[in-house]
Amino acid sequence: MASAEDYFTRGSIEYRLLLKGIALHHGKMPGMMARRLKRLIDASLVRVVVATSTLSEGVNIPVNYLLIPSIYRGPTRFTLQEFTNLIGRAGRPGVAAEGHALVVLEGQRFGRWGAPLPNRQREGYAQLVAELEESLAGPLQGQPSDRASSALVKLMELLYGAWWTVTPSGTPDQFYAWLEQVSIASDDDRAPERYVDSLDSFLIAAIQEVEEISGRELSPVELEAELLRIWRHTYAFASASNEEALRAVWLWRGRVIKQRYPNAAQRRQIYKTSLSPSSATSLIGAIERIRQKLLEGASYAGSATEQKFTFVAEVLALLSDIRPFQISTKMGRAKSFRDWRGVLRWWLAKRTLSRQPTPAQITNWYEFVASNFIYRGVWGVGSALGLLLDLTPDGQPIRALEINDWPRSGLPWIAFWLKELITWGTLEPVAAFLLARGQINTRPEAEALAQVYYASLPIGLPANDQLDPRRIRDWVETMRRPVERRAEPNSISVGAQLVRPVRDYLQSRMVVFPIRQGEFTVWIDPAGYSVAWSANGGQDDFAPPDFQYELDVAASTVNGERYLRYL
Repeated sequence: MASAEDYFTRGSIEYRLLLKGIALHHGKMPGMMARRLKRLIDASLVRVVVATSTLSEGVNIPVNYLLIPSIYRGPTRFTLQEFTNLIGRAGRPGVAAEGHALVVLEGQRFGRWGAPLPNRQREGYAQLVAELEESLAGPLQGQPSDRASSALVKLMELLYGAWWTVTPSGTPDQFYAWLEQVSIASDDDRAPERYVDSLDSFLIAAIQEVEEISGRELSPVELEAELLRIWRHTYAFASASNEEALRAVWLWRGRVIKQRYPNAAQRRQIYKTSLSPSSATSLIGAIERIRQKLLEGASYAGSATEQKFTFVAEVLALLSDIRPFQISTKMGRAKSFRDWRGVLRWWLAKRTLSRQPTPAQITNWYEFVASNFIYRGVWGVGSALGLLLDLTPDGQPIRALEINDWPRSGLPWIAFWLKELITWGTLEPVAAFLLARGQINTRPEAEALAQVYYASLPIGLPANDQLDPRRIRDWVETMRRPVERRAEPNSISVGAQLVRPVRDYLQSRMVVFPIRQGEFTVWIDPAGYSVAWSANGGQDDFAPPDFQYELDVAASTVNGERYLRYL
């Protein structure tokens, strides 16, 4: 509840539903809030979850019953793969023995002459059932056809199509000649060139990694052979129906990639940014300005809140000059939104914002934060650090993944923390560390505890050294108290009263599920019928939800075993 109040306020629909024991889960939700909701759901403290399409997009939450009000997203019906993925969320292994998916269908309505009236939901559902039955009868035995495609295939098909759109009378030979000769400018917005730019990032990454492993540059003959070998190990090679044509695109452009980018140091820098070459070139041109701005953060720990906010905002403003990291001018329905600093202030320093968003506005504000700061901003910081942590000023390599090597970069520690600040919505690095570890519920609580950390530091410690993550980590470890864990049983057995004589039961053993009703626990079978009951004496842990249960009819006993007990 505290986390919901922190991020959404007490007036929000998220907070008010949670008061009633209903979790609202959607993609416009801060990571901290989503993670805590997941814990509530896993612990069965929340029994009803209202979710958007996040439920079908990888969020693994324990669901026994799934109610689907519509099988459409806007005008588009779910594909069979989307539908089976969605209903597969009910009764997942380790959560329940079986699940139930219910689709809401409006009663059939009839016209004046008795003819059934069209109903999109009923018709769409009938189509899905027919497709599912067809897949069950097919050779894949119930597996819907996999329509997943290779990103590389999609990119090259778009490139090929875009070139033919602007050159309708061209020939394949002309296309390959253009592909060999085209160079990409950083401000080039033409579709074919943009697709070539993205393809070049694939090729440069492949070549760079091969040459780093081999420790030398490849000759033209070796390069083509290596590109062909890599192609044959891609999903594109295995999945594309037009593999021969796409292979030609890969090889024709790959042969000339070093001619387009002849400087080995430049190719290495492009690779380090994880960007397309045109965007990487823009970032390389701005990297010294970004470095100087980061160096200004050496005194960050001793700065006032307003100075801290200005520092972060100015770093994001510099990154926003690079195309992939540009801050959008769209928020909600507004198409020319310019006050991104106001939204950033709400996210990082909420108490300093004079006019807070209303509960109805918060979802749009957070969506703007997630898209522009947590996604683009953090991506931009990571790409810039990828360049700055490549080599020391005297050309020596930096082991970027080793925290002890960070000081050799010459960057202050606040550069290390920037991504965490933006992700967790705070200007305080210690608070971001506590939130990331899941030890604190809210940002105000984490920020208050951070002051305890600063008070524990030696007098006169330089501001930059105060943000050394090794120092912060060690302090947090001293705050943790050892917790004695109670040994948890992997199996249990409880007595049960049968609801009918033993002879009436057709099976001697049956899977059952516990339903708590006050001082009693009712055991139901998979069809939902009561088959036995037990007195639980008011114990909260009488029938833990992470067990699977079986009724032994002859012994009038329910035996339980923990799911995945050996993991």
